[in-house]
Amino acid sequence: IWPIRYANTDIRAVCQNTVIMGLKEAERTFTARHTRNVDTAIQDANEALRISIDWAKSFKDTAERMLAIPVPLGSSSLDKVVNAVFPAKKDETDRQRKNRDEINQLVRGLYVNERNGKNYGYNGWSIYNSIVEYLDHYRDDDKVAMAQASMDDNSWVTRKKIEAQYAVLQLV
Repeated sequence: IWPIRYANTDIRAVCQNTVIMGLKEAERTFTARHTRNVDTAIQDANEALRISIDWAKSFKDTAERMLAIPVPLGSSSLDKVVNAVFPAKKDETDRQRKNRDEINQLVRGLYVNERNGKNYGYNGWSIYNSIVEYLDHYRDDDKVAMAQASMDDNSWVTRKKIEAQYAVLQLV
């Protein structure tokens, strides 16, 4: 008898191949054999999956709140968010100022491109996504280090993403 397997995956299971692929790609899976304790194992799996589902609902709610914040082109709101995430430092050197200015210009360019404001509207979500896109793909660093920092819960990059989300939500 095959064990019961639970997994959260973004792969839609339509056949055995996609089930296998989803299980391989899932961050966490739960397996319960058909034993006397199977009910306890299934309850544990359901609780863990519920936590994941609760996180996804919370993320969706936050994204919808950011989408509802209008930020027209040229408004000071874009400056507020970008400057909150990438602030000027006291005693900033010319080189530091130049680097910060380049980051700000790049983020503003990402804000108006087709992956953000141009196709999804000029709103809080597009600002947030522009900053995240910069942090994940455009900052000056080794590609492997960029990927690792984007996935590390305690990295400078993750802290900047949280600052960006907070700054956008403060626009309301």
